[in-house]
Amino acid sequence: TELALLLRAESLLLRNDANGALGELKPLTHEGPHGPKAAALAGRCLTALGLPQEAFRVFNASLAGDPNQVDAHRGLAALNYDLGVLP
Repeated sequence: TELALLLRAESLLLRNDANGALGELKPLTHEGPHGPKAAALAGRCLTALGLPQEAFRVFNASLAGDPNQVDAHRGLAALNYDLGVLP
């Protein structure tokens, strides 16, 4: 199920396997009920892989689906801080 894929992806990311986590997230659709959470998790994976532009795009897509997605807000804040946009 979608929830099981999300949990496996989160587990892989916590074990520093961002590529494996992204692989688990591929079957998920962003339109589904878990789409914004999946997108936020994908953004975290992309950040871990050193792809900030892609992560920024995916975090914004997550927020478009759910403006209350805390992980996406946190990810965008971290990216902006790392890029020197925030003090």
